[in-house]
Amino acid sequence: MSRAALIGLAALLAIAAPAGAASLNPHVDPSLLRAGCAACHAGHGTSRSPMLAHSQKTTRMTCHDTRAGVDQQIARSNLAPNARPPLIGSALLKASAHPISAEAFSSTDGTAVVCTSCHAPHRGAGALAPPGGAGKRRSPRSPTEFEHELCERCHGRSGQAAGRADVARLLDPANRSYHPVEAPASSRSSSVPPSLSGREINCTDCHGSDDPTAARGPHGSNVPNLLRADYRRVDGIAESSQAFALCYRCHGRDATLNSSAFPEHRRHIVELKTACATCHNAHGSVLTALSSALATSRGPPRWRRQ
Repeated sequence: MSRAALIGLAALLAIAAPAGAASLNPHVDPSLLRAGCAACHAGHGTSRSPMLAHSQKTTRMTCHDTRAGVDQQIARSNLAPNARPPLIGSALLKASAHPISAEAFSSTDGTAVVCTSCHAPHRGAGALAPPGGAGKRRSPRSPTEFEHELCERCHGRSGQAAGRADVARLLDPANRSYHPVEAPASSRSSSVPPSLSGREINCTDCHGSDDPTAARGPHGSNVPNLLRADYRRVDGIAESSQAFALCYRCHGRDATLNSSAFPEHRRHIVELKTACATCHNAHGSVLTALSSALATSRGPPRWRRQ
């Protein structure tokens, strides 16, 4: 397929897309991606690949690595001068990052994790679509699913073959306690501001870059477990706004340590230097009521984690 034909196909895709899709998905917007399909696809491409000349990561990072790379693509007239693709190159080099395959061409290549495992470059309107309600975000891969459903493809029951943790088991609203990701909490802890009452949260409220200026999403972080802020999980660390910064994003520090609703928190966290994770499972608990204070709780705590 010639370059001209590929560019023409990109224009047709933009015209055929639903109203507003071109503005939401730059990959089918010829005013931003001037090279059209040819920016990523090369004729028939490498054998058994989706018409790519190089691996998917190499292809994607041409535009999503560094600003210097973007400027190079603008100079080649592949991108428009006003194009501002999210840059994730530095995030993928951080201590905790999604393990994206450098060789795979497609998400169908065995158990490889590639860009299209989470993103749909041709119909990616879901990435910028409004939340699904009460703070719930749509999946960047499909506007018909929620963000947590995308994450649970690998981090739920179906991801067990690859040795990944079954987080969906802990987030199940049928549990005695859970963070309100799959369903809203039925009650509100006094440590949580009223603005969060009845709201659902998202995986990326906790997981993502530790750099607030970086592209949104769980690409990479210097905090273990790809967290957006510090969450010290071992005992013996002095309490501070930094040590448990992730928890304090939603749970007020003063309310957590000084409220009569939590009479033992100050003694455990400040005096005994007990980590939040010693008693609380940040996703949820199948058997106990000890989980995040944002969680809904059924019955008194049994004082053990599950």
